[in-house]
Amino acid sequence: MGRIGWLLALSVGCGDATDTGTDTTDPTDPTDPSDTPPTSDTPPTSTDITDCTPVYSGDWAGVEQLFVDHCDSCHPSVGGFDLHVDVAADVANGTGYFVVPGDAASSLLWKALAGLSLTPMPLAGPLACDQVAHVEAWINSGAGVY
Repeated sequence: MGRIGWLLALSVGCGDATDTGTDTTDPTDPTDPSDTPPTSDTPPTSTDITDCTPVYSGDWAGVEQLFVDHCDSCHPSVGGFDLHVDVAADVANGTGYFVVPGDAASSLLWKALAGLSLTPMPLAGPLACDQVAHVEAWINSGAGVY
């Protein structure tokens, strides 16, 4: 199964992020006043992160720590790919599948974390900008992998 297939499998296997409300009758009804929209779960965008103080270092070690803290519970156990290995190999080989060094806006990793892809990650809900700001900075600075 190709990487796209794995991503689709992950979207089924790791939960459903469509219900952000608090009721159980119709969690996707935007007119239902009992649905409480999230306040701090808004996915970051490039413009949002400028005011964030990253909680991780802006290097490969910080990106790997994010993977440990927020991604490893589903990757590679669901889907069969290991972000630590596959992202590093992608950068080292210049493949540009997960990361396009110097261009976060074109990088699948950033788009998924920023909620800008078809399958935003993590599926349980977006991370705060201070938890992902370093990823955009790392990619835009050339995505060095040590």
